[in-house]
Amino acid sequence: MRFVHLLAAACLSATGICGHAAAADTTSFVASGTGKVVVRPDIAFVSIGFSSKGKTPEAAVELDGKTVGDVTKALKGAGVEPGDLQTANYLIDEVDGPDGCGQDHDNEPFVPCKVVGYEIKNSLTVRIRDLAHYPQVLEAAIKAGLSDIRNITLAVSDPRPYEDQAYAAALLAAKAKAELTAKTLGFKLGTIMDVGANFQSPVDTPAPATLQNGLATGPGEYADLGIIIEPGELTFSRDASITYQIIQEQ
Repeated sequence: MRFVHLLAAACLSATGICGHAAAADTTSFVASGTGKVVVRPDIAFVSIGFSSKGKTPEAAVELDGKTVGDVTKALKGAGVEPGDLQTANYLIDEVDGPDGCGQDHDNEPFVPCKVVGYEIKNSLTVRIRDLAHYPQVLEAAIKAGLSDIRNITLAVSDPRPYEDQAYAAALLAAKAKAELTAKTLGFKLGTIMDVGANFQSPVDTPAPATLQNGLATGPGEYADLGIIIEPGELTFSRDASITYQIIQEQ
């Protein structure tokens, strides 16, 4: 069956992953497949931010400590465990002034900049294990002095079952493709020579929600502290390939 020889040779030269077996009457064939599993998220990671200013570093630190303390206390009161709170960023900067300093302005004298204060930018990552309580958790933090919600990541608490389901679906898709190809072209599949897999991170598309002057933008709303977040869906995807011997009928 000459066309089978031509198919295997093309695969060998094009991809480098198909090869001739030791026996003269066998070649190899690679079939690939993709499996996907769509699930609803059940956990969220939220990055919240704080900004505190003071005329001295000590004053800025004191204000930041009070704000962060009030917010973390409110979060814990809303059911967030201490182990689900983690500082993600802490930065202290000098604040220059007055406004417009250090720039050349027409018909105005040059005004050099000088340090007029200090600003602390602090962010905290919060893990919310129950999405049903998501609005209450954020509402408590906002009332306690939260400045902004910088990013929201939705996930599943245990991804392994969905990864396994996607992989199983990819293997079945590759197997079905190999069997269909063999049936259509008239050759027989031999033993499996190799199995390959590639896992892709779950994909979601929710936009982050941010607070600006007490108003929220993004997938939720902030009206009388009636926060609404749409969890959407996550897609787990895996690619798999199976290399078979091709048995050529004599």
